[in-house]
Amino acid sequence: NVDLDLVEINPQAIRSRKFAAPDVTESAELFQKFLDGLEKTATAEARHQLILKECADWLASNGLTPLASSSVDLAYKIHGKVFAFEIKSATADSFTAQFEAGVMQIARYKWEFVSRGIDVDAGLIIELPETVSATTDFQNFAEFLGINLLFWVSRESFPKRVEGLIPLY
Repeated sequence: NVDLDLVEINPQAIRSRKFAAPDVTESAELFQKFLDGLEKTATAEARHQLILKECADWLASNGLTPLASSSVDLAYKIHGKVFAFEIKSATADSFTAQFEAGVMQIARYKWEFVSRGIDVDAGLIIELPETVSATTDFQNFAEFLGINLLFWVSRESFPKRVEGLIPLY
């Protein structure tokens, strides 16, 4: 089920979730693989929450109320229209997989909003690693699905950090 019950979020309260290790003491190798995976997950979670916090701060500083649900990472409303976003952190190695997962998630959320008669503009905000430059195919595919593709570029400052987060009205 997709949770579309959007509630206001406080950007200052955004924190990374903590992940706990299950008992994998059967072998040192298995335990080390688990720890390596846990470290990658924690790093990705920290980046995700940083992107969310920065975007929520940017929205709030521009007079918009950042919203979220247990499904939708970030949203806001302008003139009765919902702008909903899925957020994905990415590395050069994970970019394609994160793009594919994110675009399908937000497409599903968009379908849920529309099927309930809610006017929505849906987008994916994905971290753009410095070594990823060929993004035209990703942009074209997202456009084909009716999804706005926004890149979070850490070396830029707002508004260029996530160009297009707030549409021009």
